[in-house]
Amino acid sequence: MRNYRVDEMVDDTVQKTHAIKATTPFEAAGKVLGQNVKLTKRQKGDWIRVVDEKKALVFSYIAKF
Repeated sequence: MRNYRVDEMVDDTVQKTHAIKATTPFEAAGKVLGQNVKLTKRQKGDWIRVVDEKKALVFSYIAKF
């Protein structure tokens, strides 16, 4: 498992930050939201930013309805 920083975002503003252990960034985002997520390029409104600091990668997710 890896350590991920997961930020709950509204537009460009961080609302909450979490330190999550998960196998994948997808799983880390889902743990924070407590529901299924999908990868997105959209970074407006409510979204989740997952940072893999070891690999210097950033992923964006939204809730999957």
